[in-house]
Amino acid sequence: MRQIREMNANAMKRREEVTRKKAELRNLVCQMASYRNLLERNRAAERVHGRPQSETTIPVPNIIVTTDRFTNVDVGITDDKTEYLFQFVPSIR
Repeated sequence: MRQIREMNANAMKRREEVTRKKAELRNLVCQMASYRNLLERNRAAERVHGRPQSETTIPVPNIIVTTDRFTNVDVGITDDKTEYLFQFVPSIR
């Protein structure tokens, strides 16, 4: 009897883990689609208006951060655009 309970508990934990991983996968697929849409939107804007002048853009590496939807992000940029400071409230993982 004890062995059956342990097996049921183990099966339940595995189902919960599968559910959590499916949700995480859906989230990642959504992020990837959003990123692709952003790239396409930027390409379309470049086709219509040409490339923006370098002094009107901020060259930053791709940074993808997952936060709670209520997280506030404060971005600070030095005048020469060589340093960037990102502050997240509450802090990110």
